[in-house]
Amino acid sequence: MSSYSPSIIDQLMDWINRQRLPAWLIYLFLYLLFLLINQGASWLDGSAAIGQFEILKIQVSIWPILTLAIINYLDRLAITASEVFRPLWGDNDEEYNQKVFQLTHMPARPVWIFIVLGPILVLLSYALDLGIINFADRTVRSLAGELIINLIGFPLFPIFMYHTIRQLSIFYQIQSDLGEIDLFNSTPLYAFSVLTSRTGIAWVILLSTTVLFLLFSGAAYGGATPAMLIFFTSTEVMLAIASFILPLLGLHAQMEKAKGKLIDEINRYMKISISQMGNDLNILDPDKASAKRDLVETLNVQQRYVRELPTWPWKSDTFRGFLSVIFLPILITVIQQLIERLF
Repeated sequence: MSSYSPSIIDQLMDWINRQRLPAWLIYLFLYLLFLLINQGASWLDGSAAIGQFEILKIQVSIWPILTLAIINYLDRLAITASEVFRPLWGDNDEEYNQKVFQLTHMPARPVWIFIVLGPILVLLSYALDLGIINFADRTVRSLAGELIINLIGFPLFPIFMYHTIRQLSIFYQIQSDLGEIDLFNSTPLYAFSVLTSRTGIAWVILLSTTVLFLLFSGAAYGGATPAMLIFFTSTEVMLAIASFILPLLGLHAQMEKAKGKLIDEINRYMKISISQMGNDLNILDPDKASAKRDLVETLNVQQRYVRELPTWPWKSDTFRGFLSVIFLPILITVIQQLIERLF
């Protein structure tokens, strides 16, 4: 049994997952609906030609739907990862199932707080002219369409941030109290690295999407200075790296500890074998001494093998794929700078 009611976001995700239609088709429909509301207002008041889609409206409309789709994707990925990780937990199925529920469902109250505070902040930005929505030279209908989209979409940014921190924190709790770790059975150990890496990649995709739309709209990052652009890109990369690595530090420490125990055990047998080999030589028993020498060489090979065992809980291809994606915003920034210099 769950200890709390899931959030309205999770209820929406569960509803989407129960439908016969593919989830991506439902998200595409929601996106087109958002876009028509946003762009349609400009068509009605004549500020944009009918059939013309503005780049910034496309971006503003896609961000909330993309965020919802990513939350759904990460939750389903968390379920898959938890099933693979399950053998490491122990015998307490009820407690583990509760952790998995917490991993994939946000509590209702914090999400409602973000949903209520989001529109308040948007309206406050209008009253104080903070620039979250550009109200200058806007018609009433165009402004109403964009305002509706922002009232719905703006809360999703803090919700996704809350989802990320909460989900990765719960995973940290799950892997902090494990029993004996078997370094030779690495599949369960690598299970959650897929989730943490995809979470970092999700942040890169969301923020890079915004930057790309601003670039191609000619908005020059909203008038941001090069220093602001560098800060934005650096923050984006650091968020991605933190999402990937920080939740895995506890498991890494336990894997290091397990590796140390294996090496200590090999060293103990090696010490005994070396001592016995010396005794056999003293009593002039070369056959026994030779056998002990072979055993020491075998233990030495085992020790080298164990020392080379990886203690970071991810596959090499997972790490390479993550690195290739987090450099995307850096590439975008370089392209933007080149375009500005050349044109």
